[in-house]
Amino acid sequence: MVRSQSYPIVTFQTLLLLLSLYCFVYLSSYPPSPHYGPGFGPSFPSEFNATLSEDTPVFRYNATYDAIWMEITSLDTNDTPVALSVLDESGILLNVTNVSSVSGFSMIAVREQSGDFWLQVVRLQSDASVNITLKYWKTIPPPTFSIVFPWHLIAMFTISVPAFIYSFYNLGKITLIGLRGKSQWKFGRGPASIIILLTLAVACSFPLIHGNLHGDFLSMRTTQVLHEKYFFTLNESCSSLSLELADVNPEVVFGTSFRIYNLSTNAYPITVVAPEVSEENITLGKVEDEESWWFSPAIQDNDSFTLIFQRSDTDIDLEFTVETKYSIDVVGLDPFVPNLLTFFGYLLWILAIVLAIQLDCAYGEKSHRNEINDPLLT
Repeated sequence: MVRSQSYPIVTFQTLLLLLSLYCFVYLSSYPPSPHYGPGFGPSFPSEFNATLSEDTPVFRYNATYDAIWMEITSLDTNDTPVALSVLDESGILLNVTNVSSVSGFSMIAVREQSGDFWLQVVRLQSDASVNITLKYWKTIPPPTFSIVFPWHLIAMFTISVPAFIYSFYNLGKITLIGLRGKSQWKFGRGPASIIILLTLAVACSFPLIHGNLHGDFLSMRTTQVLHEKYFFTLNESCSSLSLELADVNPEVVFGTSFRIYNLSTNAYPITVVAPEVSEENITLGKVEDEESWWFSPAIQDNDSFTLIFQRSDTDIDLEFTVETKYSIDVVGLDPFVPNLLTFFGYLLWILAIVLAIQLDCAYGEKSHRNEINDPLLT
């Protein structure tokens, strides 16, 4: 007697469909490739020394053509006041007079158009030795040649999708016409049930796969930015305004940074004092655009910084905005429900594989009986 050989067809197609579904979910949930666009960063600090005298009363430094910001991080003199300005082709961006030291905070000037961009330090009443540290910020172009290779999309359309179509087609064919033209399979326990069970199993695993790939269950460090506007009138009865900035937020991961910007007034000059870092007064002169510069105090953890705005010779309406920026850790999503769904999905695909094995065994026994009763095979 010659007996035809068989192999576990339903089990093989079931495993192939299961793997293709998992690969499809994994590859479709994979985070997109990073886009390399232009960046923004500072240069290394540059230190300059100059002696201002009657013969050379002005020190000028031209920033690079592509510089966008110019940051004055420190200035020291021999206790002799000087005037400091940052200018571009549109006019004066920052104008400070009567300054002999800058420390503990930065003064930043920003421009919106290309062209000349320079720092200028001017002698006032007597000779001065000046030491100044600054850095400029500029746009960093993206790599000149970079290829974003979407390997996960290529793998999905070349491996996962064809495997899914092939296994789904074969299981559907078995559902409709049976194996090798033999008797029909019952829908309740046939390949159609296997397809439904595998689809539900993989769908239950999707939240956990997607969350792990995108880091939804991890603690993330995020930056919080707050803006608060101030409006004061300085007159004879209220001749000064004290603004204290401090890092007091208990959730802060890194030290808080502040920025005092959009300072506008109806009259100049304005006297500014930073008592923690200097006993000297800084006099702000008229600028063309109040949005072209700002203060940035360098505050350490649990420290404070105070700026005092003082009236000079006339009443002043003073308005400005304080930006507070800090980083905190945000707790990720609870993975309990996705894990529970995934466990339920495991039970479903185990049930589907057991059902496939039973179908293959049932087909093998039935095929064996038919071969024994067929006189042509004896």
